[in-house]
Amino acid sequence: MKTLLKNLITCLLFAIMSTSCSNDNEETATTLATTDVYIGGSTRGGNNVQVPTIWKNGVPTILPSLPDVQTIVEKIVVSGNDVYAINSSFNEDGKILVWKNGVLIQTIPNNFPIDLKVDNNDIYILGKSNNVFKYWKNGDETILTNNSSFNQVLNMEVLNGDVYIAGSEQNGTSSVAKLWKNGAATVISNPTLPTLVNGLDINGNDVVVLLRETSLSNTISLKTWKNGTINTIETGIFNDFSFGTGVVQISSNDIYVSAKVPLSNSSSKIVFWKNNIKSDITSGTSTSSLFDMKVKGSDAHILFSEKNPDATGKMVLKLSKNGQTTILTTDAQGDVLNAAMSISNNGNVHISALGKYFINNTSVGLEGLFSRTFSIFTVN
Repeated sequence: MKTLLKNLITCLLFAIMSTSCSNDNEETATTLATTDVYIGGSTRGGNNVQVPTIWKNGVPTILPSLPDVQTIVEKIVVSGNDVYAINSSFNEDGKILVWKNGVLIQTIPNNFPIDLKVDNNDIYILGKSNNVFKYWKNGDETILTNNSSFNQVLNMEVLNGDVYIAGSEQNGTSSVAKLWKNGAATVISNPTLPTLVNGLDINGNDVVVLLRETSLSNTISLKTWKNGTINTIETGIFNDFSFGTGVVQISSNDIYVSAKVPLSNSSSKIVFWKNNIKSDITSGTSTSSLFDMKVKGSDAHILFSEKNPDATGKMVLKLSKNGQTTILTTDAQGDVLNAAMSISNNGNVHISALGKYFINNTSVGLEGLFSRTFSIFTVN
């Protein structure tokens, strides 16, 4: 079965390669054939418990975990020849589990994982205990926030050994946006206005943070903070009292933003901005959820789900590339509640969702009973 599934994925790659026979595609063919695709998630094990699983090119490996406890691979990172992973924050008995090359190398009790980065063989984990957010470098803990229930810290990047973390901390009267560098905090929003952080990216010396600010008149604005300068990209957003989702990326001197923008309590749209120039990705006639945005070269890819408008419509998975949207799933496949995307060096789009792997909009099921997928990482 493992050989069959790996052959199916290989066939998909060659089918894509064979769409053109010019000599110009020889390099692309070689790159496709040497792309390794890692997917993190879970499969059904004994006693109907989900067990942590990593697929490499379609072949699953079950990771060691706590017995009879639901465990899922939430984040996966490949650095050199090493594969790192952490679990999700749900149903894992209040522990952070860290795997390297299929071996459980660390357990951090009484904490919940959020993010994982690896830089120069150093392992960085963002997590929390109750409402206290913190990060670990190779097991050494640094506390970031107080214990307020309004704290929200979800974004971490590591560059050349420097750890950048963005989030909001309750300051007594409102949530204040902060940027931590190696544990030292800088306030990056108006401290009198409630502000949440929706995204973080770093490119060279440039640091950009996506902010969601609420004015004294309860007006919601989406803003970017770049190296100390705040820029408003949208204001007058409907307040549905959700945290909302957004992604920011800086490439050269361009700032790209995608976000879910609520229009009412029952409708929202996915919007894309490049240097403040706005493009609606969806119409806003139904509700939608943003999963990710990645910019590769001049191509902007936005992965999201949108509810089909009929009464029994499901949240179907869609991919927008430079404003052109492709539908990836159907109502019959059920709601897509999570999905992940990676762009390989040759520009191919790799997606995991609903226990399936998609390459350039073509899907194949993954081996394993009740497969669930949460993260994807490509190496080539």
